[in-house]
Amino acid sequence: MKRLATDIVARAFVAMMTMAVAACSSSSNEPAPLTFAAFSASEMNITCQSDVACGAFPDSATCLASTTIESGQIEADIAAGLVVYDGAAASVCLTWIAQNLSPTCRLSEQSGFQPPICSTIFAGTVATGGACLTSGECVSQDCDRPGCGSDACCPGTCIASTILPNGTVPVGAACTSRASCVLGAYCNVSGNPPLCAAQKTAGQACQLDEECPSGTGCVLTATPDAGATPTCAKPSDENAPCAGSGSCDLRGDYCDPAASRCVPRVPVGGTCVTGGDSCVLYAGCDNATARCVALPRAGDPCSLTSFPCLGSLTCLAGHCGLPAAATVCAKP
Repeated sequence: MKRLATDIVARAFVAMMTMAVAACSSSSNEPAPLTFAAFSASEMNITCQSDVACGAFPDSATCLASTTIESGQIEADIAAGLVVYDGAAASVCLTWIAQNLSPTCRLSEQSGFQPPICSTIFAGTVATGGACLTSGECVSQDCDRPGCGSDACCPGTCIASTILPNGTVPVGAACTSRASCVLGAYCNVSGNPPLCAAQKTAGQACQLDEECPSGTGCVLTATPDAGATPTCAKPSDENAPCAGSGSCDLRGDYCDPAASRCVPRVPVGGTCVTGGDSCVLYAGCDNATARCVALPRAGDPCSLTSFPCLGSLTCLAGHCGLPAAATVCAKP
């Protein structure tokens, strides 16, 4: 799901972490352990607060009615002893994020790095060779489920894994994911094997946001044409020149193709640019009227030809609603 300059970090996660620390930390220097129940209960509220502030939803009530977070399986795994949840590690991780990653609606002020402690919040208890349903149940964090397809309750086997803890792999060493590398590096998957490489400097050509240093993304900084190449650069400020979708710094802005400048997104009912992303994030541009139309909310009518339902909502029997909760599988 690559989008230029828009995937620098999962903003909702960062905001949730930051506010959870403020709500749950003790007055001492050591943060109070955070229970899984408290973590799960606060996650959706905090995520919605962030999304509303950044213009993804019109208000918190609409966001809450349009959002679902699946936690049933991991909650069942914790209760069954298949997964151990470390509330102390969770608090330390959240505190680090609160101190180092400020929640913001600017893409340039985001960073996806998480310290190694964040990888230890959940730990599987099933040894290699044991039965498993998810990788999180395994000590190795790798559940092999050949032939299971989409059957969530089809058991697999925990296998030895080469997955490395987040934020621990130095430059020049083999990596298994974008999160494996130390701060200031990224996993260069073009090599065989993939290796952690130092992030590029501003102005250098790039393909992915994670290649670029903090405060920048992989964006087009000139009018797109046959020779245009994305480079590591700070996305454009409001009213500054821009070069297409994803090149504006504020989530609430879009690149006006007529002026080639970042301007605020068009509100519901306003005139929009058909075929583009000019409307506020909770609306779409109606090609027939060139007006921004609010995406259908919970209970609104919908069809295969209408705009998609808002947030996590899906079109069920002609109306938008939250999908049924995922099946929670019993211990294999």
